[in-house]
Amino acid sequence: MRRIGFVLLSSSLLFLPACSGPPAAPVCGEGESLVPVGQPDSDDVSEVCAPAACGTEAWASTDATDVVYAAPWGGTTGPGTREAPFGIVQRAIGAAGDGGTVLVADGEYVWDLLTTPEEGADVTILGRCAELVTITPRDPEAPSLWVQGATVEVHGVTLSGGQGVQVMRSADGAMNGSLTLRDAVIADAHQIGVQAITGSTLNLTDVTIRGTRPLDGDGSVVALKLNTGSRGALTRVDFVQNMGSVIEASGSNTVLDLEDIVIRDTVPRTLLEDDHDDDARWHSEVMSGIMIVMGSGTVLNARGLSLLDNAGDGISLVGPAGPHVLEDVTISGMLDAYPPPLDLGRSGGSGLMMDARSLGQDMDVTVRNLLVERCTWIGVSLAGQYLTADFEGVVLRNMLPSAHDGAATPGLVTFDRAPVSISDMQVDDTGYAGVFIADGSEVTLDNVDITGTTAGMAPGGGMGLLVVDEAVVHAAGLRISDSEGAGMLVMPDARIEGTDVQITRSGMADAVVLGGELRLSDASLSGATASRVYGGGLGLFALDFRQPPRIVLDDVSFSDTVGPGVYLRGNGSYEIRDSSFSDSGDIRGVPGGIFATEGVQAWVPGENGAPGVGLLIEGNSFDGMGLDGILLDDAGATLADNTFGDVAGEPLFVQRCSGGTLPVDVAEQTGVDATCRPQARIVESLLLYGIFINDSLTQ
Repeated sequence: MRRIGFVLLSSSLLFLPACSGPPAAPVCGEGESLVPVGQPDSDDVSEVCAPAACGTEAWASTDATDVVYAAPWGGTTGPGTREAPFGIVQRAIGAAGDGGTVLVADGEYVWDLLTTPEEGADVTILGRCAELVTITPRDPEAPSLWVQGATVEVHGVTLSGGQGVQVMRSADGAMNGSLTLRDAVIADAHQIGVQAITGSTLNLTDVTIRGTRPLDGDGSVVALKLNTGSRGALTRVDFVQNMGSVIEASGSNTVLDLEDIVIRDTVPRTLLEDDHDDDARWHSEVMSGIMIVMGSGTVLNARGLSLLDNAGDGISLVGPAGPHVLEDVTISGMLDAYPPPLDLGRSGGSGLMMDARSLGQDMDVTVRNLLVERCTWIGVSLAGQYLTADFEGVVLRNMLPSAHDGAATPGLVTFDRAPVSISDMQVDDTGYAGVFIADGSEVTLDNVDITGTTAGMAPGGGMGLLVVDEAVVHAAGLRISDSEGAGMLVMPDARIEGTDVQITRSGMADAVVLGGELRLSDASLSGATASRVYGGGLGLFALDFRQPPRIVLDDVSFSDTVGPGVYLRGNGSYEIRDSSFSDSGDIRGVPGGIFATEGVQAWVPGENGAPGVGLLIEGNSFDGMGLDGILLDDAGATLADNTFGDVAGEPLFVQRCSGGTLPVDVAEQTGVDATCRPQARIVESLLLYGIFINDSLTQ
């Protein structure tokens, strides 16, 4: 009997209902905690994970005395108390009146959220936490928040959908609109995320604006827009995955203050039909947009600004405007929005652009601590004679090959007579040119490093510093290294004046002067190698190209080159004083010091301040030459007080003298033989040196 009873008892347990305890609480992540949501003191309350800062109360806390409540479980009519809240936020706003506060409970509200119709009113709207309160307009073409001639504060809510937030003056223009957003989110707005119109004010703190999109795939898109006379102050605002431009400001007296702002993961605009012409592409119809556009008359103050991995261009400042101040700015990953095979032309990829070419008025810009990296077009672009730009503490690096332009990804470009001052700048791993100064710009470089410039697909590319078209560079403390092409290149009518300059390990030549002007003092040029594309291996190469070059060297060291330290072709103005040449001319039959050819003349001093003409070699030292110290091939020169040490060939070798029409003046030089030799020492070696001119190879 005992055994049977045990079996029956055990069997009966199979039919007992399982004990069901309370549902398992969600497992919250770091920085989150379980918070109650739903109608207090009811079965509707549940727990969700939310930021710990959301707290555990059903409502936001406030010290206000005139309070109206809104909650998803509320009714369509009053009284709007804690026990009987409004179910529609807009009705709570109307009941609150001027000076009132609306407390919004957790939940989703599908209704137009507008300000009080009373212009001049002051209303505060408080949600507990943006992660728990979402307000969406029923009509996607209606704004999610509309402020007209009133003062509104909104804290702790998410405004979702609709045509974003609109702030404007009263209908009679007498009262400006003012909006303060704090701990809020603006999500998935159409056309515009936030807009301040004509004299309005925006204050955004700890706000996220994300997912701004065109309505039905058409029209312009701006995440934040300021119009004439508006003011915006943004602190700790994140712009995430918006489409098109992110921030646009235009009109006189429009001021934008940015502090600790992040713009990231901006996505390209949707492509339009193929029948749109090229001009449309440059008017934002198919371009992805610009992250920050400051138009004429605006002022930008930005501190702690980060632009990260966006499709399009970074910052565009258009004059006349300013003064603009940018401090602690990072621009990383500005990418071509439509790379091949779409083939739409350049669609973004620049970091920082300034254009002060219009209206004849000034634009002042100060930039401190700027990092630009991983862009597919230009790191920094500066244009216009009315621009005054002052940079300090700049890093430009890792420019990516441009999808539509071969590898034309220079670090910094100036053109159209832009005056610029740059100190403490590092330019690493760029394409075509590290720094490109053009079109009459006058630029001061102080303590600048340029390294690792590559040629890519551009003929003649790979220059560390390129100066063209009447541009002028004043450089002090300039260091250029490991350029695939020339370390520096000066074109006709352009000029470089440098002191304390070091150029090392360039391809073809450390410095090339094609009809331009180069003045160096306290400088060293070393380690140039023969480029597989350009040949060479020279310290300095000068060519009479479109106009005679002008070279002034004082206390310059040339060393460790496979070719000569200085190679001069065609007559010009060449002064080489108190400089040294060593450990050069490693190829058999190649002079190590100075090689002049094709009509270079003996020195003739200029009159009335004009530069002299010909070649002056005075007070220099030559040591460790693979062949001759100085070789003149169908060329003349004036030598004075030079010294020659370990020279494998002769201190001076003169050949092919054109019937003696190019004299060699050695009246103040001892230890050399200026006799023209009947047998030329070097002919074929002249072909070792070539350079691209106008996209064709000239030797």
